[in-house]
Amino acid sequence: MHAKLLFVKTPKHKLTIEYDHAFVQSKDVIVKKTLFEKMCLQGCSNYNNKYSCPALSPNFKEYTKEHDKLFILMMSMNLNQLLDYKEYLKLQLGNSVLKSQVEKLMRSLEKKYNTKFLSTGSCRLCKPCKKKNSLPCKHPTKMRFSLEALGVDCDYLTTTLFNKPLLWYKNKKAPTYTLVVCALPLKTSIDEKEVILAAENLLAKTL
Repeated sequence: MHAKLLFVKTPKHKLTIEYDHAFVQSKDVIVKKTLFEKMCLQGCSNYNNKYSCPALSPNFKEYTKEHDKLFILMMSMNLNQLLDYKEYLKLQLGNSVLKSQVEKLMRSLEKKYNTKFLSTGSCRLCKPCKKKNSLPCKHPTKMRFSLEALGVDCDYLTTTLFNKPLLWYKNKKAPTYTLVVCALPLKTSIDEKEVILAAENLLAKTL
């Protein structure tokens, strides 16, 4: 499948987003929970400070045991569209736009199919997360775990499915593009063509 285009307006720009989707069997997803938890412990301030993050996030295989397949959605943005921003702000704005778009879509789809989508990055419903103050989660029914928090190798996923590896900010330089990837756990009985049509109809409302 070839990536399709989505156009999003911000106060300063009309941005072009590429998106693509695919289905995978849950059993075929590569999971490296121990490795990723170790990386989070060593390099992320969210570790054990957010209810959506390691060490509080479950394992992918356990979390999806009642679902046989995943609808995978990837969105990416070429950051050269944001030349008037500093390098780090390009990445920040790009990620903000992509996460906003993908979350709206997946929240709608999960209601339709009575499931909980697997998000991208840590939960952003509360700032700061109540976990930092040892308080209960404020939105336990709305909070979602990300693929990476459950141990999924997202780089392998996007490279294999979409020929789109993850790129990183380094040497104070933004990558050529940034991307987000999320998933909708589904039962085998759900018709894949119906899911694609529902997603495309929702995305068309953005145009």
